[in-house]
Amino acid sequence: MEFWPYLVLYALALWLAFDLLQERRNPKSTIAWIIALLAIPFIGVPLYYAFGKNRIKGLMRRRAFFDQHALLPHTHTSEDLVRQPAIRNNLAEISELLDQKDGSQGLPPPAALKDFACTFGRFGELYDPSLNSVDLLVDGEETFREIFKVLTAAKKYILVQYYILRSDRLGLELQKLLIAKAKSGVAVYVLYDDIGSFNLSNAYVRDLKANGISVASFLPIHSWKRGLQLNFRNHRKLVVVDGVDALTGGLNFGEEYVSGLPIFGRRNHARWRDTHIRITGPAVGKLEDIFFDDWHFATGDSLEVTLRSNPQPELGVRGGDIVQVIPSAPTDEALVGVLLYMLTIQKAQKRLWIATPYFVPDTPLTRELELCALRGVDIRLLLPRKSDNPLVHWVGVTYADKLREAGVRVLFYEPGFMHQKVVLVDDDLCLIGTTNFDNRALYLNFETTLAIHGAAFCRKVAAMLTIDMAESSDSAENTNSSKFARFIHHQKENLSRLLAPLL
Repeated sequence: MEFWPYLVLYALALWLAFDLLQERRNPKSTIAWIIALLAIPFIGVPLYYAFGKNRIKGLMRRRAFFDQHALLPHTHTSEDLVRQPAIRNNLAEISELLDQKDGSQGLPPPAALKDFACTFGRFGELYDPSLNSVDLLVDGEETFREIFKVLTAAKKYILVQYYILRSDRLGLELQKLLIAKAKSGVAVYVLYDDIGSFNLSNAYVRDLKANGISVASFLPIHSWKRGLQLNFRNHRKLVVVDGVDALTGGLNFGEEYVSGLPIFGRRNHARWRDTHIRITGPAVGKLEDIFFDDWHFATGDSLEVTLRSNPQPELGVRGGDIVQVIPSAPTDEALVGVLLYMLTIQKAQKRLWIATPYFVPDTPLTRELELCALRGVDIRLLLPRKSDNPLVHWVGVTYADKLREAGVRVLFYEPGFMHQKVVLVDDDLCLIGTTNFDNRALYLNFETTLAIHGAAFCRKVAAMLTIDMAESSDSAENTNSSKFARFIHHQKENLSRLLAPLL
């Protein structure tokens, strides 16, 4: 019997354990992976390659290449002397535009704007705030009506990106429209995540390509070009048309947002509850840049040369909503998603309302929430009663229960599965986007969140969440079940919590 394959496998396990130590991760996670690698290498090694990596190394973001003043976090170089004045000038321009719009002088800027601009502005111009027109879209019917309206009006190009793209009735309607636009001379690009859109039919993709539409999948699982990287998924949802209109938020492209889909294996006729936004203004170009980055990551091609050969359209400001585009990805040098939620929690003085379908915060964020509650802030956590992912849901309930003890009000949305990712801070800051409040979204996924500063828009968000909370209940348990059933359910939650670092 030859032992060399086992020696090679164990040598590989040793090397991976050594490489893991160099990353200086969370000690608990590091110890768990090292034990798995060395004790059971025939299982630990493939699992580590599939799920153990938490950063993508060796990938230089093109926006860092084009933006010569994008800085790494916690660095103090002469380049910072260029970036910081640019941030101050940007804030001054926004203030001047707001004065012109409101017709009055001396109005105080949104409370968190300066800190958000200075903090994330260090990472490049992409993160700078700008004045835009923003429309709040509640649920699927309103969202898809706007999406099809914007797509129908396209004259030059269309960019479509989704984590989940389905070949269901709604997906076929999208396919038909995109093919028609492509035949009329509009350039169409479609990007989908290979795992999120696992059930997307091959015929659907073939028909798109056969009609002149450029289609790409993000980190395809059948390709070894980038290795086995199942852990890193592109969770973004984005439509951009002609560089003028953009739509983003929590909705994937599927029938569940219109007719409902089964939850827990049972037919649930209630539509999924979610929130999206439509944007017109300078932020559209920033969202477009994110698509360009992702397309380059997936295909190696640069769309700027193709789509931006002509000057970009001048985008007049129709409204006064200050929008800050904040993308996050495992390719970033900084943990942008974690920093975003930390700063958001810290800025809350009166109110912090969080709506998320999956709630698995790490220890630092949990402590931030506890401290925020101790400061007397009205914290409300809105979770779904039923979920499409029972395991993550059970884990989230255990975290929510601990925060309830600290004074956080936990609510469970009853009508159906709530999938929105919305945070409201005080009266003039909200976050809307693709980022869930869990470890996967904050550390492993490609995500996009929009920070919207301004009392007018936040009033709409507050009214929306108030209606959602009115349709929710405080009870975490089904009071009609027996004591034994509730005991078993608690044990499932406790055991599921052990997997929290992997979720």
